[in-house]
Amino acid sequence: MGILGLFGGKKKAAVVMEKPPCPHAALVARWDEAKDIGVEAKATRYICDACQKEFTPDEARELRSGIKDRLVAQDVAEET
Repeated sequence: MGILGLFGGKKKAAVVMEKPPCPHAALVARWDEAKDIGVEAKATRYICDACQKEFTPDEARELRSGIKDRLVAQDVAEET
C-alpha cells in the first residue's frame, strides 16, 4: 500500500500514447573525409535529425523521394 492509500487517494491509470513513426524528414549528410564536406555526392551516410537513425546514401535517396507521401499520411492519421 502506498502513502496515497492511507489518505484515500486513488491510483491514476497510466495513459500510454503511441508515437507515430518518424517520417525521417530532416536527413543530415555526413562525410568520412573533411575535404568532401559539402559535396552531396560524396556523403557516406545520413542521420535523421529527429530520431538519430542512420541511413546509407541509397536509403536517404529513397526516403527523400517519398517524404511528401509519408508526411501527408501522418497528417491524415493525426486528424482521425
